[in-house]
Amino acid sequence: EGVQFHPESILTVGGHDLVGNFLEQVERYAG
Repeated sequence: EGVQFHPESILTVGGHDLVGNFLEQVERYAG
Protein backbone atom coordinates (compact mmCIF):
# COMPACT_ATOMS: atom_id res chain seq x y z
CA GLU A 1 0.00 0.00 0.00
CA GLY A 2 1.36 3.42 -0.89
CA VAL A 3 0.50 7.03 -1.41
CA GLN A 4 1.48 9.32 -4.23
CA PHE A 5 1.27 13.06 -3.74
CA HIS A 6 1.46 15.50 -6.60
CA PRO A 7 1.95 19.11 -5.43
CA GLU A 8 0.16 20.44 -8.49
CA SER A 9 -3.04 18.83 -7.20
CA ILE A 10 -3.30 21.75 -4.75
CA LEU A 11 -3.93 23.99 -7.73
CA THR A 12 -7.00 22.02 -8.77
CA VAL A 13 -10.52 22.79 -7.57
CA GLY A 14 -10.83 21.38 -4.07
CA GLY A 15 -7.11 20.70 -3.86
CA HIS A 16 -6.78 22.28 -0.43
CA ASP A 17 -9.67 20.18 0.88
CA LEU A 18 -8.05 17.07 -0.58
CA VAL A 19 -4.77 17.78 1.19
CA GLY A 20 -6.53 18.72 4.42
CA ASN A 21 -8.54 15.50 4.43
CA PHE A 22 -5.39 13.51 3.71
CA LEU A 23 -3.55 15.11 6.63
CA GLU A 24 -6.47 14.41 8.95
CA GLN A 25 -6.33 10.74 8.02
CA VAL A 26 -2.56 10.64 8.56
CA GLU A 27 -2.96 12.17 12.02
CA ARG A 28 -5.64 9.63 12.93
CA TYR A 29 -3.54 6.74 11.67
CA ALA A 30 -0.42 7.98 13.47
CA GLY A 31 -2.57 8.35 16.57
